Amino acid sequence: MSHPPGRPKDGSLPLGGTARSAKGAPMSVTLFVVDLPEFSALVKSVRDAGCCAVSRMECGYWKIESPNELHFSRKELGLGPALWNCALSGGFCGRIAAFDHNEIRLMRDEEKRS
Repeated sequence: MSHPPGRPKDGSLPLGGTARSAKGAPMSVTLFVVDLPEFSALVKSVRDAGCCAVSRMECGYWKIESPNELHFSRKELGLGPALWNCALSGGFCGRIAAFDHNEIRLMRDEEKRS
């Protein structure tokens, strides 16, 4: 798990939180997007799709949360390579299922079964 600036090390989130299973695994996937005009296309695409919860945090980030998966296409968003490569710089909860020159797919962490 990656931690955005100002986020407590105990894993809690400012202004709310991410649901966790009894074993501590996130029950959703969350992306923190730096609140800059350069990333507005990413936030707008999620809002327009209506598939995820989107909220503006007081600490300079957008919080995008989905029960199972977040998927983005660089070409559809119109982001250049430099911005695309920084898209996860705000932090996330979950795991990276794909990250290449045109696709980012974040998945919910599944509990490890013994």
